[in-house]
Amino acid sequence: MKLLCTSVLLLSTIVNLQAYEKLKGIYSWKALDFAFPNEYARMTAINNRVFIPGSPLPIDVDVYNEEHKSTVFMAIPRFQDGVPVTLGYVTNQTSLDGNPLITPYPSWTYNDANNCASIISVYRIQIDECDRLWVLDTGKLEEKQVCSPKLLVFSLRETRLITSHRFPRDQYKEDSLFVTVVVDVRNGDDKCKNTFAYVADVTGFALIVYDFSNSRSWRISNNLFYPYPPYGTFDINGGTFDLMDGVLGLALGPVHNGDRILYFHSLASRVESWVPTSVIRNYTLFHENSEAAARSFVAFEEERSSQSVAEAMDRDGVLFFGLISDLAIACWNSKHYPQYGKKNIEMIVRNSETLQFPSGLKIITSKKGRQELWVLTASFQKYMTGTLRSNETNFRIQAGFVDELIRGTSHHVAKDLKNAMEVIYEWKYINFVPNNGEESSGNYTKFVPIDVDRWRNYTFVTVIRQEKDVPSSLNVITDRNGPGGPLLAPYPDWSWADVNNCSAIISVYRVAIDKCDRLWVLDTGVIGITNHVCPAKLVVFDLRTSRLLRRIEIPKDVATNSTTDQGLLITPVVQTFGHNCEKTIVYIADVDGYGLIVYNGSSFRRLTSSAFDADLRYENYTIEGQTFQLTDGVVGMALSQMTGLLHFNSMTSHNLNALRTKPLLRGDEPEYIVGEDVLWTQASAKAASRTGAIFFGLVSDTSIACISEHRSLERRNIEVIAKNRQTLQFTSGLKVKDSHRREELLAVTNKYQIAATGTYNTSDVNFRILRGNVFKLITGTRCLPPL
Repeated sequence: MKLLCTSVLLLSTIVNLQAYEKLKGIYSWKALDFAFPNEYARMTAINNRVFIPGSPLPIDVDVYNEEHKSTVFMAIPRFQDGVPVTLGYVTNQTSLDGNPLITPYPSWTYNDANNCASIISVYRIQIDECDRLWVLDTGKLEEKQVCSPKLLVFSLRETRLITSHRFPRDQYKEDSLFVTVVVDVRNGDDKCKNTFAYVADVTGFALIVYDFSNSRSWRISNNLFYPYPPYGTFDINGGTFDLMDGVLGLALGPVHNGDRILYFHSLASRVESWVPTSVIRNYTLFHENSEAAARSFVAFEEERSSQSVAEAMDRDGVLFFGLISDLAIACWNSKHYPQYGKKNIEMIVRNSETLQFPSGLKIITSKKGRQELWVLTASFQKYMTGTLRSNETNFRIQAGFVDELIRGTSHHVAKDLKNAMEVIYEWKYINFVPNNGEESSGNYTKFVPIDVDRWRNYTFVTVIRQEKDVPSSLNVITDRNGPGGPLLAPYPDWSWADVNNCSAIISVYRVAIDKCDRLWVLDTGVIGITNHVCPAKLVVFDLRTSRLLRRIEIPKDVATNSTTDQGLLITPVVQTFGHNCEKTIVYIADVDGYGLIVYNGSSFRRLTSSAFDADLRYENYTIEGQTFQLTDGVVGMALSQMTGLLHFNSMTSHNLNALRTKPLLRGDEPEYIVGEDVLWTQASAKAASRTGAIFFGLVSDTSIACISEHRSLERRNIEVIAKNRQTLQFTSGLKVKDSHRREELLAVTNKYQIAATGTYNTSDVNFRILRGNVFKLITGTRCLPPL
C-alpha cells in the first residue's frame, strides 16, 4: 500500500489555500471505511457484522515521519460492534463516498478481535523519538473484558513487535478501561531502553506505570484521578450527555534538572493536576502501597472554562488542550505563567464545526525540526445522543504549526539570546587522566581546546600542541573531574599521544566524523606555530572499534604554499557518496598558506584563490576589550548536505564564501561564490544543518549567527541566534549533530584573546562546550527554511 506524502507537504499545501486558518484540515470522514484486500472481503465482513458501516468512531491520531514519507496512524476502539480495525493508518485511497481508506497496522491478523495475542481495542497510541509505536490495548469488546489489557511496542522502522506487556490481574478492576498512554524517554547510555510509559485508567481511577527496561508495571491510586460530579454533564454544540469519567488527559513536560512533570486531568473535571515523574517512577514506593506519596499529586487552584479530553505539551513547556464546551483549542505556558487557570489560559483556535470533541491531540516534530499540533475531532456527542448522520462530516484530522498557533498570544515569548546555548562542560584549565599513574604537568595556560565533535557516548576535544609539554592533542572527555574541570583522555590511547613519534598524533586543530562512523583526524605535524616536526597527515579511525583504518601523509608541496613556503592545515571537511561511503572527498583548509586542499581518496589537489586570502583591513581583533592581531586565511568550513556547497571564509575578513563542489568533482575548474563584506566582524568556525542553515561564530560580537542557503549572501539575511559576552568568547569549533531525530548545534569556546595576550587566569572559567537545539535556534529567523 502506498503511504501518503509527508505531513510537512500536507501542511504547506494547505497553508497556501487557507492562510487565514491556524488549523488546517488534513483528512475528514463522513464515516470510516477500510482498505479491505478486495470487494469480496469487504462484503463478507459486512454480512458477518465484522464491519458495520457507520459504526467505527476514531479517538486518536499520531504521525510517523520518515525521510520521504509520513504515516498517519489512527486508533479506533471497539466499544460497539462492527469495527474491523482498531489500529490503522490512512492511505491515499478513498471510498466511493470520498472517505480516505484506512489500512490495519501492522496487518489484518493483528487486528483480529477473537485472538488475545492480537490487538483487541485501542483508544490511544504514542510514537516516541526512538521510532517505536506504543499501543495501549484495553482487552475489551464493548463492556466485556475478553482479554487482559496490554501494552504493545512496535518498531516502526522494521514493522515488528518489540515487546508485549500484559498487565497483571491485580493492576486492573472489572470496570477498568485503559485509554491513554504517554511515553517518557530519557537521555543516557541506554537512551531508548531507559523508557517509562504512563497509562490512564479512566474508569478504574488509577495511573499505571510501566518500566520498559525492567519489564514491570505498578498501579497508583489518588483522589485526583476521580471524576468531579459537578462536571459530569457535557454540552457540545447543543448535544448534551452525561459521562462520569476519571483520569484521561496526560501530558509530559520537558526535562528540567533531570526530572519531568506529568500533567493530568479527569474528563469529568475542569481541574488540571500534576506530579513529578521522579515520584511515580519509584517502583519501591508503590509496589506494595498504591496510595503512597499522596501529597506529591497536586491540583492547580484555578480551573479552566470547560472539560477537556486530550492534551500535549511542546518542548518549550506550552500545554495544548481542547476545551469541549467552548469548541476550542487552548494553550497555557507553564514556564512563564506557573499557575494554571482561566487568566493564564488563552484560546488559540475556535470553530463550532471542526472542533467538536478533540479526543486525540499530539505534538509532532517534522523532519525539518518544526513542531506541529495534530488534532483528531470525533463529534462524540452525536454518538452519545444517537445523532450521527452519514451525510455530514463527523470526523476530522487537522494540523497546524505550533509557532504559528501561538504567534500573537501571551505564550509567544521573544528569544532569549543570552541563554540560547546551554553550557554542558566547562573548564578553568585543561588536565588529563594519569598516564601510567603519572599526573600531567606543564604550563596549563598553553592547554587550549580548539574543536569538539560527538559520536554516541564519545565527546571529542582537540587541544593544540602550543608546546611539547601538552600531553595529548586528540582526546575524549571522561566522567572523571579534576580541579580544572572534566579530565581528558587521549584517543584512542596514550600510545597515540607520543610527541616523539611521527606515526602518532602530533597536533590537531579540528576533526570530522562521517556517516560511516569514521573519525578523520587532520594532524598538522606542527608544535607551536612554525616547528614542523613531522609531515602533515590524515589519520582515519573506525569509531566502532577504535581501529586505525588509514594513515595518509600529505606531500609537502601540497601542504604548503609554493611561493611563501607557509602552510598550516587546520580544518577538515568530509564528503561521502554511496550508502557505505564508497567514495570519499576531504577538503582541507590551509590557514597560513591561504589555500584549500582536496583529497579524492587517491591523490591531492591544491587550490589557490584570492577568496582564501586574509584581508589585512581586518587583522585587528577585539574581544571583550582585549585586542590582538591575526592574518589568518580559511578557518571555518562547512559542507551543505542540501546543496553540496562548501561554505568557507578567511577568518581575517568580513566575507562569506562558498565553493561549488559538483564542478570540482567533475574535474572542472572551481567555481566560487563570494559575499564580500557582508559581515560586521570576523567569523570563526562553521557548521551546516540539513535544512540549509549555515552557522558561524562572530568573533567581536561574542555571538553565533546563521544564514540560510535559501537566501542570498547579504547582510540583511544574517541572523544572530545566540549572544553571550561570557560564554561565547571566540567560538573555535562548531558542529551540527543528529540527536534523536533532531539536530543539535555543538560549540566550543576558548577565550582565544586571552591566549593571544598571555593573560589566562586559571581561577576563571576559560573554556566551555555548549549545545542548542537547531530548530529552536532558528525558529522565527530568516534561517528557517521556507515551507
